[in-house]
Amino acid sequence: MLVFEDFWPVFFFITAILFGFSIGKFFLLRLLSVIFGLGQMEFNHFFYLLRVLLFLGIFLMASGYMGWFPVSALILWVGEYVFLGFSGAFM
Repeated sequence: MLVFEDFWPVFFFITAILFGFSIGKFFLLRLLSVIFGLGQMEFNHFFYLLRVLLFLGIFLMASGYMGWFPVSALILWVGEYVFLGFSGAFM
């Protein structure tokens, strides 16, 4: 059985990895939209769909293994919106 004190480092480590992936994914998709000439509307729809699929995948996969992990996915979801709001203001 997983001891509660041993769980927090794993929780923060996985959250940091997923948040880093989220930021990297944003810049990669922005680069791909420039290369393939996607307009802003197509980019927004594609990126929104990818975010929804990523969140649902994280939530469904993780909820089967760790009870607290969906909280981490929710933090990632909110953090990504905050990050996108700030980065969109400067583009």
